[in-house]
Amino acid sequence: MIKYEYANSEFYENNKNFCKQIEEEFASTNCLFDGYCNSYGFEIKTKYSYKKIEYFLELVKKQSTQNGVVIPIDAIDYYEFTLKIKGLSKDIQFEIGKSSLKRLFMKTIFKNKIPAPFYLKAKKSFTIETIDDLVSTLITNQTEKLKLSKGNLSYKTHFLSETPLEFIKLLTDKFKGK
Repeated sequence: MIKYEYANSEFYENNKNFCKQIEEEFASTNCLFDGYCNSYGFEIKTKYSYKKIEYFLELVKKQSTQNGVVIPIDAIDYYEFTLKIKGLSKDIQFEIGKSSLKRLFMKTIFKNKIPAPFYLKAKKSFTIETIDDLVSTLITNQTEKLKLSKGNLSYKTHFLSETPLEFIKLLTDKFKGK
């Protein structure tokens, strides 16, 4: 259950509306939420299973303010979307993330298709279409890291999607076993 810490604030209303929207979107999954929501942000955690696949989701928004010496500095918003999926295909293994160092050791064919500073490590050869599809997913969702190993997918970004369930279904469909 998400604990709502009421405050007479526009920030609270915006955060509450987002949390309610997420609860509504995930209503079909019969999952239970844990976390809080207040004027400064929220933290939502949930897990659920569907067709022998387990999902763990965490959405975070935090706000911090900084004192200026002479002029006050605006607040800084921090977002994080973390997803773990267990029970996907064990045939596909790869890792995509941001690292200039790891990019140096990446295959040339991948370097030509994947924008810097991203890197790709893969244990199975990818088609050009699959790489293009992954790059599209990376850029659209501002991905920090996407890894699939032994049927377990982990994903992290500092961007909150308005429709995370749709994105979760997209990843599941791409990498589920036969």
